[in-house]
Amino acid sequence: AIQSCIDIGAHIISDSQWETPSTQAEIFEILAENKVITKSLAKKMIQMAGFRNRIVHEYEKTDMKIVHTVWKKHLTDIKKYCKAVVLKYNL
Repeated sequence: AIQSCIDIGAHIISDSQWETPSTQAEIFEILAENKVITKSLAKKMIQMAGFRNRIVHEYEKTDMKIVHTVWKKHLTDIKKYCKAVVLKYNL
């Protein structure tokens, strides 16, 4: 789910011709700077993107119980992100 949020954010930035992000974290920072999402939500999305990177690059060491806990805790943040994008662009 976080990868989809990253991809959507990258498309919004590209289509809007805003500065090109050099990291996944910058995608959410740019979206916040341009008032697509709040700064608070951007911070949470950046944390989730970092967690996603740890899972992808250290898959064999990943504790699935932790993944499940994080997913349950942050599912509302994914929903908030989607809602913010939908409201901003009248989708």
